[in-house]
Amino acid sequence: MLVHYSPEHNVHHEWVYNAADIDRAKIVWAREIPGRDWTTLLDYFKDRRSGWSEPTDSPPKLEEYRRPEQLLPGRAFRREGP
Repeated sequence: MLVHYSPEHNVHHEWVYNAADIDRAKIVWAREIPGRDWTTLLDYFKDRRSGWSEPTDSPPKLEEYRRPEQLLPGRAFRREGP
């Protein structure tokens, strides 16, 4: 699950926690780091479905994540920041 925190996110309300054995974990959480590419992470877990979360939204959003090359032309792959 890829997580995007908005600037309004309360740092004491963390969503990103992983099991000790991350390769066998049912869900793997990853926090968005501005300017960093997710390609390596998504390639490593290529046999899994990817999700996208906006925990600051009310209610929090959980959506399927698709890489830009998986989308139809003209469709955005995620909501842009504020």
